[in-house]
Amino acid sequence: MDRKARTRHGMSPRAIKVIGLSASVAASFGMAAACSAIGVGGAHPGAAGGTSASHAGGPLPSKVGGYKSMSCATTTHCVVVGVSGVNSAGAAYTTNGAASWSASRRFPPTSGQGIRAVSCPTANRCFVASNAPEGIGVFVTTNGGVSWSAATGATRFDATDLSCPAASHCVAVGGWGNVDAALVTMNGGASWTRAPMPVHLLGEVFNAVSCSTGGTCVATSTLNATDVSRDGGLTWSSGGGLPASLAQVNALSCPTAGECVVVGTNGATGVAAYTRNGGSSWSAVKLPPGTMVLGDLSCATANRCVATAGSAVVITTDSGLSWSDSHPLSPALRGLLLLSCPTAGECIGVSGHYGSVISTDGGSSW
Repeated sequence: MDRKARTRHGMSPRAIKVIGLSASVAASFGMAAACSAIGVGGAHPGAAGGTSASHAGGPLPSKVGGYKSMSCATTTHCVVVGVSGVNSAGAAYTTNGAASWSASRRFPPTSGQGIRAVSCPTANRCFVASNAPEGIGVFVTTNGGVSWSAATGATRFDATDLSCPAASHCVAVGGWGNVDAALVTMNGGASWTRAPMPVHLLGEVFNAVSCSTGGTCVATSTLNATDVSRDGGLTWSSGGGLPASLAQVNALSCPTAGECVVVGTNGATGVAAYTRNGGSSWSAVKLPPGTMVLGDLSCATANRCVATAGSAVVITTDSGLSWSDSHPLSPALRGLLLLSCPTAGECIGVSGHYGSVISTDGGSSW
């Protein structure tokens, strides 16, 4: 599996990114009641209006905001990417399980609004997808996020998402101009190969991709189409269409070659779907009553996934077939944007207002 904002399954952690969330939707995210967190500006108010003395996670560097994606390769190593300063890209990393965070020393000049996703197959190596005007499609770090450079051969490409199931293997989707394509490396980013993708309708954009360690990759588009690759992204064919009820895809995770879960929204209502045949067909599932927009998703094992749902989280333990009643989150942690579960038991989240938060029971409480 890859480790984008995902935490790949018992096999390897994978992180999943949040796709195109509006400010109003992002501001509605929150995190769970059983933990306390420290914010970028200090400790958050306690239940009685005071200040909590315990902290589940450290604040993120103030120079990194507008969080867009996170990936935890292990329970100790995570990377978050977003906007730094005035429309510049930035990144932060932790090596102690979110107890503290550091800003990356250097990120190549690029529009922060173009940074789309991060995927960390190992604690040291991470890749970032970008569709910034500079035309650099992928950036890479080999020191856990301390510094970054443009990936060799990954220029003149608008990457909207990427998925890296191994240190040597990474797949970005997007294109250049009006041509949909994937950008694939099989040698850790030393070189990249462009692979054409089927065109379904004029104007569609591939906005999410997830690859399992077995070589199967699934990509979703803005027009509810999917493409599937069985050879690690080198060749693609059309997959099954997503349910019409899924108006916007926010996150996708494929923990195995056959199983994928996708979450998103239809208006203010959360929507989820799954496949058991590697993307050939998809089924919508019934969510708990009142489930709000599903924003981010992380699947730590082939069965267990956690998704943010407005002021709560929802959990599946059967690969997306059914979802638990929502687990309400503390109002103090409102603004949760991202989460990544490197194991079935531990998840780390990033809040737009309160820094980082941690769950040690698989997302049930924070």
